[in-house]
Amino acid sequence: MQKHPEKLAPSAPSKHLDYLDGLRALAALYVVLHHAWLQTWPVGLYPDAVLTPLQMRLTGWLAYGHYAVTFFITLSGFCLMIPILRAGHLRGGAKGFAIGRIRRILPPYYAALLLSTIIALFFLRYPTHTLYDLSLPVTAKGFLLHLFLVHNLTSLSTQINGPLWSIAVESQIYVLFPILVWIWMRRGILPVLGLTAIISIPLWYLVHDGPQHDLTPHYLFIFGLGMFAAIESFRYEDRDLSAANTRRIAIAGGGILLVYVIFHHYFRAFFRSNYFLNDYVFGLDSAILLVVVTTGERNILRRFASWRPIAWIGGFSYSLYLIHFPLQQLFWQVFVQPYRMSQVSGFLIVSIAGTLLLLPISWFFYRIFEKPFMRSKPRA
Repeated sequence: MQKHPEKLAPSAPSKHLDYLDGLRALAALYVVLHHAWLQTWPVGLYPDAVLTPLQMRLTGWLAYGHYAVTFFITLSGFCLMIPILRAGHLRGGAKGFAIGRIRRILPPYYAALLLSTIIALFFLRYPTHTLYDLSLPVTAKGFLLHLFLVHNLTSLSTQINGPLWSIAVESQIYVLFPILVWIWMRRGILPVLGLTAIISIPLWYLVHDGPQHDLTPHYLFIFGLGMFAAIESFRYEDRDLSAANTRRIAIAGGGILLVYVIFHHYFRAFFRSNYFLNDYVFGLDSAILLVVVTTGERNILRRFASWRPIAWIGGFSYSLYLIHFPLQQLFWQVFVQPYRMSQVSGFLIVSIAGTLLLLPISWFFYRIFEKPFMRSKPRA
């Protein structure tokens, strides 16, 4: 079989890239702060959860946690593509990939599911009058659906521990990843992007208004954008060629973003109804960001993301993501709710003190339930 030129990728890295851990850490920390914000102001869930104009100006930037998940999906496609670019094929085939993903994802996921269930059943008071009411009460059906990672296909997708819906989505994408690699090896990345768009857009319209809306099929295309970003990042070994390629991609992405901003301004209702388009644009921005950061060794964001404390958090950010939500709620019920303090004071305690407390707890969780099942430092 003739090799596709993209498989050569001579500049694909042979060592761990700390800045990817750092980027993962920044996204995970944003999700934690986003949920602390919604813990205080469960916007859309309770009518009295209203922010003052000043509060909105100061904290409104925390309202977009959904896009952090979009970035995670893009980053996952990017990271999983790197070893394939290095080897020129999917090591171990589909079976080897599945075993590796099971070892990497499921042990900490099941530990977090059990921990979240225990906290919800024995320590949380329902209703909480916070965002966590979307995750309560716990039912046997909800637990079984989570056990088999199909809870995002039902109306119980946020039960027990809301953020776990995205783990189901990503796991379902992993099932299709060997097929995407097979297509890429024979036809290139553009057919992969075209096929994922053709599959995901009609499927999104089919499920987005129903109980299966958290299937989020458009994330399959966004995962493909992450694969594309990895290919473009390591396509050229020559720095000049790599820089020229990065500029070309950045200019094209900037043009698309400009068109999106203009159309979004005049057709807000359309984009609100077809919100997958917003994810598409953010996924494209995320892919371009990964290309720019990867090909620019002096990039400020790359240097910051490679900073040891940030990269260290990134090493256990999966554990942080898995357990932060129930622990955050428990922290709120113990240290905030009984004292009837102001919303702002409660938010500051949960977001600052709560996050500082979550970091060592998540690290211990990582050491017990995640690291023993990893063969190397985390990449995805």
